[in-house]
Amino acid sequence: MLALDPAAQAPEWAKLDERIMKELAPAVPMYVEVAYYLHGSKAGGVFISSVFGYPSFVNAFVKQ
Repeated sequence: MLALDPAAQAPEWAKLDERIMKELAPAVPMYVEVAYYLHGSKAGGVFISSVFGYPSFVNAFVKQ
């Protein structure tokens, strides 16, 4: 497709977009469940965010 001149590319990109949306990815997940696991006696600085409700690793560190 990139070998075509720019004016000829647009219809080809449109065909590709249509194929992707009809055949390959007709649905897109709107929610992905994520789990965070952190354990160990040397883990520090992690807290549950009151805004987001999941662990914040902004100040995470490993205790020496």
